[in-house]
Order: sequence, then C-alpha cells, then structure tokens
Amino acid sequence: ARSQPIHKYALVLGLKSLDKVVAVTGDGTNDAPALSRSDVGFAMFAGTDIAKEASDIVILDNNFSSIVVAIIYGRNIYDNIRKFLQFQLSVNFCACLLVFICACIGNESPLTTIQMLWINLIMDSLGSLALATEPPYDELLDREPTKKDESIINGKMWKHILGQSLIQLVLLLFLYLHAPHFIKEQDVVRLAENEIINFCYNKMPGGTKLDNIIYGTKTQWKSKNKLKHGVNDLTCGNYADKQDLALAFNEYINVNGNSAHMTIVFNVFVIYTLFNQFNCRVLDDSLNVLVRINHNIFFPLIVGFELVLQVILIQFGKEAFKVTERGLTGEQWGICIGFSAITFVLCVILKFIPVDVPIQNWLDKRSKENNNEHDDIHNISNSKAHLMNTADNEINVKNDVNDKERKMS
Repeated sequence: ARSQPIHKYALVLGLKSLDKVVAVTGDGTNDAPALSRSDVGFAMFAGTDIAKEASDIVILDNNFSSIVVAIIYGRNIYDNIRKFLQFQLSVNFCACLLVFICACIGNESPLTTIQMLWINLIMDSLGSLALATEPPYDELLDREPTKKDESIINGKMWKHILGQSLIQLVLLLFLYLHAPHFIKEQDVVRLAENEIINFCYNKMPGGTKLDNIIYGTKTQWKSKNKLKHGVNDLTCGNYADKQDLALAFNEYINVNGNSAHMTIVFNVFVIYTLFNQFNCRVLDDSLNVLVRINHNIFFPLIVGFELVLQVILIQFGKEAFKVTERGLTGEQWGICIGFSAITFVLCVILKFIPVDVPIQNWLDKRSKENNNEHDDIHNISNSKAHLMNTADNEINVKNDVNDKERKMS
C-alpha cells in the first residue's frame, strides 16, 4: 500500500524477467507505466483516464474483490474454449480421414451429404452450446497462471485429440469393411430381400451369410455376378430386369433408402462423438468426467436432445437422412452403443499414458523458436530504425554546419 509507482514498475520488470505472468492494479497517472508493461493491468473506474487507457481491464465497481471474479471468469472462458477445440478437432480429424480413406478403398463415402451436415451441427452449434456453458468455480484459482508462450492446445489435449480420433477412425473402418460378417439381421423384410438377392444372383454381396446384414458398399456388389437364367418377376421381383449385382445395388438403395450396414457406420460415428463430449469436459488427467455436471443443466439437456434426435432420424429418417427403412433393430442399437462406449475406456487409458510430456516439450520448443524469431525481427527493425535516426541526425548536423558557414561568409 505504501509502494511508489517506481516500485511497481521495478517489480513488474523483475517478475517478467523471471518469466512470470504479472498483474498490476492502479488508479493514478503515475501507475500507467507499470500497468502498460504488465501482462494484465487492472484500473479502477474512479481512476484517471491515463491509467484506464494503459490498463487491460477496468473495474467498474471500484472493488478489489471484483478482480478475483474477473480472473475466475477469464480462466473459465479460456477452459471452455479449450474443451470445445478438443471436441471439435477430434471429430474433424476422424471425419476427414474416414471420408478420404473410404473414398480411396471403396470409391465412395460412408457418410452422405445430409449426414455430414448433421455431424457438423453436433460438433459446431450444439457442441459449443454444451461445452461453452460450463459455469465458473472457485477451484480455478488453485492452479498457476497459463504460461505466456503456452499454446491454447497443450500436450494433454493433443494426446486425447489424436487418441480419440484415431481409435474412432479404426472402429469405423472396421465396421465399414467387416460389419456384415458378424452383425445379424433381425428385420424380417430385409431378411426376405437377402434371400431374394441370394437366389437371383447365386451369391450374397461380399459373400456374407443370409442372416447377416447386407453389404452397403457398392464395391461388394460385383458386376461379374450375373442374374440367374429363367427368373421372372414372381421369383425376383424388381431385380428380374437387373442383369448383375452392380445394377441390383441401385435398386436396393432406391427401395430401402440405404443399407443397415451404412446406417450402423453413421450411427456409431454420431454416438461415439456424443459420448466423447463427456470426456472433453475434463482437460486434465482426472478420471471423473462427470464432475460438476449438476452445475450445468444445459450440458445433459443438449446431449439428451441430440441423442433423441439421432434415434428419431435413424428410425424414421429414410428419405431425409438416407438411412435404412424401418431403422435398426434393438440388437443392432446395442452393438452401436457398445462400440461407441469404447471412448470412455480409451479416455481412462489415455490419462495413464504420459505421452503428453514429450508433446508439450515439443510445443514449448516450437514456441520458444517462434519467440526468438520474433525477437530477432524486432531487434533488426530496431537496429534499422536506429541507423536511420543516426543518419538523419548526421544529415541534420551537416546542414546546421553548412548554414552556419553560409552566415559567417
């Protein structure tokens, strides 16, 4: 309280030289140098205009306790942004890689355009509402300030982003390639259509069993499998004029909207993403992903709303979302939820793997290199400015000498 402005300024310079994050309060004109040199300057509303212009935050109620509130809200907003980035990047990495890889190996995307729009709505609009509405809490003051050179996406976040997106990608590729070999079909209409296709073309697409779901990838409907001779509309129905399986695929999609196979891939993608929202609520390596969830009523409401909409569009969205007619059966829903729940197990495993340490070290190294480059550029600019000023001064001196010589002559 008895410190003079020069003392504040000296403390700021000393602490910043030790790479500390420095905050300063002040309200007088003499406090302006310390406020401007600090990382965060707090000025009272009743202070001078010079102090308020030099500060970063103005305390409107002139109460020191409001500084604590400002810090809590600032840290909470920063954490909420990080949670949303972790969630969104996990979804983006998986979606981009899935579409690219499947297009390369199957000449088609497992997700339709409208399905991608729904996923984009989950990870952008609804995802931001769920994660960005987390309220502040007093424990935020227990940790040290974030380093000035620390990236907004730190090592722990990269560990979970890469881990979750890669495992989700592996699960979806596994279902894309092999789901029809082990997932049973209980829908009576689709089972009957399996028997018709097998009878008319002497083979199921991909060589699967009759009581399994049919392949939804066009590459498994081979044009070499020709229509059996002597069949008619009574035995093969709409497939009687389709001369091979490749042509029969288009008829199957027109009638059924899509296959149960591709619907399961889409459903697992969405449910896995929704489950991963719970993991993204916690940025550190603590195990309880449900901590303080009762303090944010919006999160369970939004996630519940997303799950209800997903059930509705899977069961009744044949035309709009290009899913299979009559939706999935109970057992198929159980398989989707089981595959999606792997995200919780993976989250626990990742918390015990210290790969975030080398990632963070690499990020810090890159940050220091960038800062050094910035300092070098700044020093070069200052040197150029100094040389130009020196040259200008020399020119001015010479002009003054010449003027004096003219006057004397």
